[in-house]
Amino acid sequence: MVMTEIIGLGLMGFSTNCLMVVLNVLGNEKDPVKLTSGWGWTHIFLGSMMVILGVLDSALNAGGIPSLSGYTGMAILYFGIYWIILGNILERGLDLRTVGHVSIPYAIVSIWLLVGAVALHLISLIILLVVLIVVFLLLWPATHGNSNYLKIASYLLIILAFLGFYIGFGLFYPGYTVF
Repeated sequence: MVMTEIIGLGLMGFSTNCLMVVLNVLGNEKDPVKLTSGWGWTHIFLGSMMVILGVLDSALNAGGIPSLSGYTGMAILYFGIYWIILGNILERGLDLRTVGHVSIPYAIVSIWLLVGAVALHLISLIILLVVLIVVFLLLWPATHGNSNYLKIASYLLIILAFLGFYIGFGLFYPGYTVF
């Protein structure tokens, strides 16, 4: 039996974070100061959940309990760290340009994860990572004064959230393949 529920929970945390960013951003694109109001702790908690699930998946995989692949736990952990960084920036009221600066290395590493997903023929994950790379690349200009990019990134985050929930809930259903 493969332990897919852990990755499913991690993807649901990821999707919830995406929806929270959309709810926080849409309607407030012109005034970035409003973006820092109170959403930080939720990002920190959901990001921490993703980190714990990523470590647990990697530990189970290393202990001989089958998992989806060797890099799924690492990917959940990696993106959980991003949400923790975002939550800290929002909670402390720091400059949002830092989010854009952090997004560029995340886009680059996401390309590496995309290569792994292509090698494993995980179609849903390939689509998710391609959209995620675009979102990460849009966050740099969006946090540096181009609010139109923030709106586009928000709409792409809606797609990411639905796709993440689709994959995440599919991993709970026994015998169902979402990829």
